[in-house]
Amino acid sequence: MKTLYLAAARRYHVMENNHSRKDGETPTGTHTREARVDEIFTVLSDSRRRYVLYALQDEPQASVTDITRQIIAWEHEVPAETVPDEVVAEIETLLVHSHLPQLRNAGLVDYDQRSEQLVRRDLPALVEICLEHCAEHDLPT
Repeated sequence: MKTLYLAAARRYHVMENNHSRKDGETPTGTHTREARVDEIFTVLSDSRRRYVLYALQDEPQASVTDITRQIIAWEHEVPAETVPDEVVAEIETLLVHSHLPQLRNAGLVDYDQRSEQLVRRDLPALVEICLEHCAEHDLPT
């Protein structure tokens, strides 16, 4: 998985350099970009956080319960409708208290606790690249 992240980071930096600098210019905000890259890799280092983003790719808004059920289904390679409610409740608690705040703080999702709805925000290019590279290893075929 580390190799995938490195390949994605190289691709991202090439894209950034091609779009953000003209010949002879020095990079600006390098520290800020490096911090953002570190933040993104930290957030994407956990498969459940990547699963949340995968689940929101086709439907940019969904309930936390539906997302949780899909994550468990992917992890165990079973149909989502067969996942027991008790298991969903346990994993949903982990998502709400650990994973969703990290995704929200990174600016990748919005989460409304009252409606229990997740909304995918516009993802940075680096996130899209990482998800593209990781999906073939993460998601069942």
